[in-house]
Amino acid sequence: MADKLKFAFYWNASCGGCEIAILDINEKILDVAALADIVLWPVALDFKYHHIRALPDGAIDISFINGSIRNSEQKEIVELLRQKSKAVVAFGSCAHLGGIPALADLRSRPVTTFHSLSMGAGAAAASSAAATISMPSAAVSAVTAV
Repeated sequence: MADKLKFAFYWNASCGGCEIAILDINEKILDVAALADIVLWPVALDFKYHHIRALPDGAIDISFINGSIRNSEQKEIVELLRQKSKAVVAFGSCAHLGGIPALADLRSRPVTTFHSLSMGAGAAAASSAAATISMPSAAVSAVTAV
């Protein structure tokens, strides 16, 4: 029998829908397991990054990566997976177009600070336990219009 393929799955900043889509194949995941060894899948299995670093370059057949890269750890792991993989597949709208996490980069807005926020009944209790909530100014307009 030939050696099994080696797959890696990694998610960056995302809604998690792509990981759920993989799990939604239900018992057919056993067919995938018969075809390939999963060498990294932090969402579903306990793997450590040092296991991937120890692999020779090109040892992973395919790395499936979803989500937007939003921090230095994600960038480091994606670059590591690229080095260790024969092919990388970016899947999902977050990996392809940025998805919801990319909305954070569209514009910069001034931030308004609230010291209390009253929403109907129980307002006295809310104001006595005043908390500071920071929101973009556009959200302030929406909240105050309610």
